[in-house]
This record gives sequence, C-alpha cells and structure tokens, in this order.
Amino acid sequence: MEQFEMVEKLKTKAGVTAEEAKKALEENGWDMLESFLYLEKQTKGENNPNSYSTYYNYYVEEKCKKGKGSFGDVIRKIFKFLAKIIKIGNENNFEIERKGEHLLKMPINVLVLLLIFAFWMVFPLIILGLFLDTKYYFTGPLFANKNVNDVMENASSHINKVKEDIKRKHQEHKEKHESDVEVKVEDEK
Repeated sequence: MEQFEMVEKLKTKAGVTAEEAKKALEENGWDMLESFLYLEKQTKGENNPNSYSTYYNYYVEEKCKKGKGSFGDVIRKIFKFLAKIIKIGNENNFEIERKGEHLLKMPINVLVLLLIFAFWMVFPLIILGLFLDTKYYFTGPLFANKNVNDVMENASSHINKVKEDIKRKHQEHKEKHESDVEVKVEDEK
C-alpha cells in the first residue's frame, strides 16, 4: 500500500485530518495499527465518536491482514492441524509379520499412544520381536513411495546377521567344549 493510500485510510478510520494521519504514520514507522492506536490515545479526552467505535473492528481487521488472528483463530488452527494429524495416523497402519504370516495391523495412532503410555513395555517387545524373525512394516497412502519400509527391512536384516553370528559362535563354543570333554575322557582311560 502506498503512503498516500495509507494516509487516506487512516484519516477515514480514525476520523482525523490528513496532516494528523500523516504525522501519526511518520512517527510510527508507517505502521497502520500503531498509528491508529497512537491517534486513539491522543483523542481519548476529546469528543471523537470514532475513537471507540472503530477501535475493535480496525484492530481485528489489521491483525487478520498480518496473519495474526484472534485467540480463537489460533485455537481453531491448532485443532485443524491436530485433526489432520489424527486423520493421517488413522489412514496409515503399522503391521507386524512373522514368517510370512500377518500377526497384527493397527493404525499408527494406536502405536503412538502405546509408545507414549507404555514405552518401557512396547519398545523392548519390538526389539525382542526382531530377534524372533518378526518384521515390521508401515502401510497406507503416506508410505506408498517412502523408504521407511526399506529402513525397517535393513534393521531386520542386520538383526538376523547378529543373530546368526551369535548362533555360529555358540555352536563353535559348544563343539570346542565337547571336543575338550572327549579329550579328557580319553586321557582318563
């Protein structure tokens, strides 16, 4: 908005002369809201019918233009955001599979609530499941082209490698122990 337009708008809204409007704008860095409030303070003692009747409407109008709506608007935006998040969580699922058989399919919101309220029980069970050949997947529109399931698959593969290493080392230790026992038995004869 050009300075001339700002002066005219402030003059109309505040019920002052063009010179007073321009002076108020210059003193307040050409900020319309601050200039209007400045003029409101100056004319409180005078008999100006616009000083109180336009204040709230003008204030709300200017704040909304700047994107700083009222408290109700902020709360409304928060609830819209939360509703969107809940909708996304309900449309997408967390699936548990073991040996090709689907064990469980639940909305992501349920998983999040379980992790929030029963973290120390759920998280260890998820880790234990990885050692028991359980695979976890995310499905739904949000995960159609995402690499999240690749990450989950890699985690499962790494756990399987660790598990195989542990089994191999245990088997080697067991064979070594059995051979040591056989040697002792032969030595005793």
